[in-house]
Amino acid sequence: MSFADDLARICTKAGDKVELLVRKVAIDLGKAVVEKSPVGDPLNWLSLNPSVDTKTGKQSTARKAPAGYVGGTFKGNWQYGTNSINATVDSPADKGGGGSNTRIAAGVSAWVPGQTIYMTNSLPYAQKLEHGWSKQAPVGMVKTTVAEFQESVRKAAESLK
Repeated sequence: MSFADDLARICTKAGDKVELLVRKVAIDLGKAVVEKSPVGDPLNWLSLNPSVDTKTGKQSTARKAPAGYVGGTFKGNWQYGTNSINATVDSPADKGGGGSNTRIAAGVSAWVPGQTIYMTNSLPYAQKLEHGWSKQAPVGMVKTTVAEFQESVRKAAESLK
């Protein structure tokens, strides 16, 4: 039996609760992607121009954060879209991801059957992060969450019984 068959069977079993099932799965998957999203830490950044500490004589490859840098810009820029991608990139930095989770939950609450749900992060370095650019998310956020999709559906269906 394929995943599509499993999903169809779960939705049929959910009956009149199928909308609740979709909402719960969407919110859970959104939270998972946000939770897995890295928050910039200049101590982990490598400099292209190593410097030498004049007091210790040791070479340093650590980079200083740019003036005004605040970690959490990526985590704070997950967006919800219905039937189209929301390419907004100006959400405030949010190290905990609460703003992203709130946007996703609000969007999901307005969702109606037949609409397509999009959860996206359109910052210019999002693809790099998804492909291992961060030690905090070496195998990405989206692809690992997608790999957990089937289990998320099963758990959500069980919670609605």
